[in-house]
Amino acid sequence: MEPSELGVDAVINLLMQKYSLLKHEVCLHIGYYKGHVAKFQLMGSALFAAGAYILSHTDLLPSAQNWWFWWVGATLVPVMAHYLIFDIIEAQYAMILLGERLATLEEEINGHAGRRILIWESFVSPLFWGVLRPMPGVINPDWFLTFFGLIIALFNALIVPVVLYWTLWKRIGSCALGMRIAVLLGGGFAILSMLLSIYCAWRVILGMRGKPRILFRQMIRREQVQFVYFNPDSMGAEGRPHPRD
Repeated sequence: MEPSELGVDAVINLLMQKYSLLKHEVCLHIGYYKGHVAKFQLMGSALFAAGAYILSHTDLLPSAQNWWFWWVGATLVPVMAHYLIFDIIEAQYAMILLGERLATLEEEINGHAGRRILIWESFVSPLFWGVLRPMPGVINPDWFLTFFGLIIALFNALIVPVVLYWTLWKRIGSCALGMRIAVLLGGGFAILSMLLSIYCAWRVILGMRGKPRILFRQMIRREQVQFVYFNPDSMGAEGRPHPRD
């Protein structure tokens, strides 16, 4: 049966079923996101508590006998931290993609109904989550949540390992070339991983919203889809985005 043979009521019913399924999936990913954030916060608390305990037991501080043990610990800290960070980013990525598809479903349902019935993902969400001040007297708290989350991320994934590497560097003997190389590699890994996490989060959270729905509309209209980087404000006359150099 061709899609054109379906009645308006049948089309709206199918779209609403899909809408409900995607809404449920969004709720699941919100739960995953909150769980990952809680684990990341617990990691910061555990690092702080471990640091306080070690400072009160100076015999546990890095020494020539346990130097490599501390180096492994210092290296595992950013590995675990960035695993959780990318877990959080991946949950955001999924929620944004689902939200973009929900927006196009709302557009289709509203188009068939002849009025705006569903507006959350297509109008409300971009308005209230896209800017710091969506309307007079209203402040979007998500911007501040992101700022303080960045502070926690910097502490867990960068400051703690860098301090540990600096402490290990001061415990290196004059002829321990391998230890110096290990510290430099570990410190470089921590810094590069932090930069990669920030860039990826910025591209997903700030640079992704609004773009997938343009591709989804092309798919729905059975147009040729170009998976390219593009600016959603600069569309070509043929309805497809221009490639970006």
